[in-house]
Amino acid sequence: MLLGYVNYGLTLIQAILLVPLYLSYIGAAQYGLWLATGGILGWLSFLDMGLSSVTLQRVGRSLGGKDGVIAGSYFGTGYMLHVGLMSITIIISVPVMFFVLPLLDGVGQDLQLIRRCFFLATIGFALSSIANTLIGIGQAAQKTLVPGVVNNLSTAAGIVFIWYGLNKGWGLYSIPCGTILRGLILNVFLLPYGRKLIQREGGHQRFDKAAFTDLAKLSPFTFISKFGNGIVQNAEPLFLGIFVGPEVVVVYVLTNRAAQLLTGIVNRVTGSLFGPLSHISGDDNLIRAQQAFFKSMGLLVILSIMAAFFYSALNWGFVSLWVGPERFGGNVLTVGFALVLIQAVIANALGFFLGAFGDIGRPNIYIFIESVNRVILISIFAFSGSVQYIPYAVYCSLLVLSIALIRRVCKLFGLIPKHFIVVAFWYLVLVSSTPLIAFLGSRSQISNWYALLSNSILVGAVVIVGVGLFGFLLWKFKIQNSVFLKRE
Repeated sequence: MLLGYVNYGLTLIQAILLVPLYLSYIGAAQYGLWLATGGILGWLSFLDMGLSSVTLQRVGRSLGGKDGVIAGSYFGTGYMLHVGLMSITIIISVPVMFFVLPLLDGVGQDLQLIRRCFFLATIGFALSSIANTLIGIGQAAQKTLVPGVVNNLSTAAGIVFIWYGLNKGWGLYSIPCGTILRGLILNVFLLPYGRKLIQREGGHQRFDKAAFTDLAKLSPFTFISKFGNGIVQNAEPLFLGIFVGPEVVVVYVLTNRAAQLLTGIVNRVTGSLFGPLSHISGDDNLIRAQQAFFKSMGLLVILSIMAAFFYSALNWGFVSLWVGPERFGGNVLTVGFALVLIQAVIANALGFFLGAFGDIGRPNIYIFIESVNRVILISIFAFSGSVQYIPYAVYCSLLVLSIALIRRVCKLFGLIPKHFIVVAFWYLVLVSSTPLIAFLGSRSQISNWYALLSNSILVGAVVIVGVGLFGFLLWKFKIQNSVFLKRE
């Protein structure tokens, strides 16, 4: 998890701190065109079918059951399928280069440059996507140190290469070439390491017809889930830009920026749990699986609520200092984004947990349906001009999704809804306190970055003590132990 946060920090460096260099060495026009091609590449990224997560789950389950032969068959089959899908992605990028990129506004004389860089970026994406399967093998085998270190080193090497290329006058080519370098490092080092891990358990990397059939049946479900998430990713700015105007988009996005950052930080914990949970699923121990669920979900709920409290109390001061108080959307929006932060983490964690235990088909259909429903709600509220209520509609949509996923958990482990009553009560108590926290935060005197830092430390201490006391009370009254019931 720590290595994941290091890589997250490196990614932020590339996404934020290198931007002034891009603008200086490349220029706003070319960089703007490059960002536009990123959206096109994002659509092509759906072609990986979510194969990495399915392969990780199957390999982790097999290793947890001490079956290295089956693990090797899923590793080999998943890897070969991923290579095939990424080869198709590169092939499809060619007609996109010639028929879609010329449609970009203002491409003009930069068309050939943008085409070449887009093709290079597709290759870099393909290499990195294939490497995700290799990173997943380390997680599935509970050997995360080497993949984590290599992942961080490859990301750092890509950043250094981009910086070097910009200073050498390579222009826009520096960015996709840095991505290719990262992907090459990952594949060269992690492919033999993954093979070695499987061999230690008595298996070897091979193609298997039964594994292929299993992965082929599951991949469409992960694909529609990924497709749905891609649809909603930029739905709010898009519909606000269409129905309301760009000024509102700026206020909306900037007010939400800190919440998105905190959501990403908490979701790093969720991602680190997928490998261990899939490993636990292989030993077929119901009690241990229940304990894993309640402990991991309890941790993530507490972290999400802490992040929401922190965001609610400090968002006014942060936005005011960062871009000016006129760009702050107000406490109604802030509270709505805080609620979405909590519920997005919970829904994402439930989906991860079910996927780790092999329940992949129906939960991914639920996630896709929620994505479509969310887009409809966003469009309706944007069209009506009720911008401040969009986060609350999104929260309700995610809450319904979470309830549906909890029902799947109950079915998976033989639980009943009353096992969640006490936890649900405390969840409602804590969630209902976010408006008060946002109000008090907006009344605080934050006039400079030092004051924001001082208030952050104070709020952090209060939140940690308060939520820590809540967690202690849960443990003291042994709420968890009451739900570890064997299924008849």
